[in-house]
Amino acid sequence: MSDPPYDSASPASGPEHWLLLGVCGAGVSNLCHLLRAHHVLVTGSDSDTARLQQWAETHRTQAPGSALPPLATMNWQQLDDCELSRFTRIVHSVAIPDHLPLLARGRSAGCRIQSLPEALADFCRGTTQLCVAGTHGKTTTSGMLWWLLQNSGLATGRYIGGEFQLSSQPAHVVRPARMVLESCEYRDSFLTFSPELAILTGIEPDHLDWFAAPGAAEGSFQQFLSRLPTSGVCVVNADCPAAVTVAARVNRRIVGVGQVGQQGVDSAARTWTYAALSASGQPLSAPGRLRQDVLLRHRSGEQVRVRLSVPGWHNAANAAMAVAAGVELGLSPSQAAAALADFPGMQRRLEHRGVWRGADFFDDYAHHPTAVEAVLTTLRSCFPGRRILAVFEPHQCSRLRGLMSAFAGALSLADELYVLPALRVREMAAPGEALGLSRQLVRLIRNGHGQAKIAADLDHVAVTLDHVVRPGDIVVTLGAGRTDTIHDQINRRIQRDSAA
Repeated sequence: MSDPPYDSASPASGPEHWLLLGVCGAGVSNLCHLLRAHHVLVTGSDSDTARLQQWAETHRTQAPGSALPPLATMNWQQLDDCELSRFTRIVHSVAIPDHLPLLARGRSAGCRIQSLPEALADFCRGTTQLCVAGTHGKTTTSGMLWWLLQNSGLATGRYIGGEFQLSSQPAHVVRPARMVLESCEYRDSFLTFSPELAILTGIEPDHLDWFAAPGAAEGSFQQFLSRLPTSGVCVVNADCPAAVTVAARVNRRIVGVGQVGQQGVDSAARTWTYAALSASGQPLSAPGRLRQDVLLRHRSGEQVRVRLSVPGWHNAANAAMAVAAGVELGLSPSQAAAALADFPGMQRRLEHRGVWRGADFFDDYAHHPTAVEAVLTTLRSCFPGRRILAVFEPHQCSRLRGLMSAFAGALSLADELYVLPALRVREMAAPGEALGLSRQLVRLIRNGHGQAKIAADLDHVAVTLDHVVRPGDIVVTLGAGRTDTIHDQINRRIQRDSAA
């Protein structure tokens, strides 16, 4: 680690100006936050002009006393007429193809062209990289690890694919010695990182447009863990056989974290075991929130109680892995547990969005059957006896097609379900195919005696909820796309009704 942490300017080159393509996506958006904290001049762009405007309005707001550089935005049409030589670097999300004509123009203009993973690796060079990888729970586990380190006095930088459930986000640590990095497997993005500690939350079939061949995902995760130094450590979900198998292939120290009583995985692989002791639906108006206690026990016999303000077995597992990693980094179990007690949760992860007509509204990013099942099971546990209405937008035709039966089983846990046409991203799929696959999902759920209907679009969902929501209902929007905007539509409706 001879290179220093990223410096936005050098005497030879002067300050940089970065153009970020796909800035409305969580990955590029969070790179934008990092760059601005380091006083890099940034211009953000996205193909969706309306979404870009909304994103800019949200992110131009600065915390009192902050002195961030101005944030500029340009839509793609404006970039067509822009002299790209004004930018020193153009960074694009992995969803944007390398053959985009704009990138060719940038190369001709002398810009450095990088994908998001490449640029992030540049930014983090010289820091101790603490990487969180896996099919599920990356954002929350990354947030938990950063939160407990930062609140234990270990100043740590962060790159996390989401924001905290706070009105104002915590300031970024400038030029940190260590970074928590949410590490995505899609298109092998995480193979640009150099982890010294890795958390592997689990491995399941996902990103079927990239990991089409059997064993392809496991191979990529093995390559990722192989990037650990020989002195590195992998904190692994010991209840996931695929994760344990992959970690065992890599000659690194393994810290296994498993659920008490879970069958099927050798208990000898577990350094820590955990049990979720309680989960309850507390009053949801501030400062109340959903809570649970987690008992974490080391194989030496030492144990610690973790008080969490996020519910669910999946969050108990996330917290257990984060605490185990914190202990590996020098904290005592009690320090790590205490620092996690006021963790606020991450946006779009079982986020309570408000109350309307006596119903509680939640939003979650869940776009895989396992995540959908975790959300609906948690809500059922926290709010027994209450009707659950779910709105689901499948993310990618390939994912829905490949995991159709699993989706049907998970979504059947809702009392009523409204399914939008599959969101066509990063793939060549016709609108008719997207609608047809969603209709197939609805038929499958109905054949199993579930209640499911097709919703033509987001506006249709808002109108439908206007007619079907009853006091006491739980309404949850699910998906990695645009379902969270339904809550904004409802809030605008409430404002109109209040004004009238």
